[in-house]
Amino acid sequence: MTIHEVIDLFSHEMINEIYHSSADELSKDELVNAVHEVASTVLKTYEAHTKR
Repeated sequence: MTIHEVIDLFSHEMINEIYHSSADELSKDELVNAVHEVASTVLKTYEAHTKR
């Protein structure tokens, strides 16, 4: 698996868990946004380190 695939898999699994949780819809939306932000940050950090 590539790092991109791992990040996508992680994001998908986390979002799936969020949608199946008992949290209210606003909290779910906020958590999903946080997962996307984390995935984006991890990918950007990885790409910055591999360009060195």
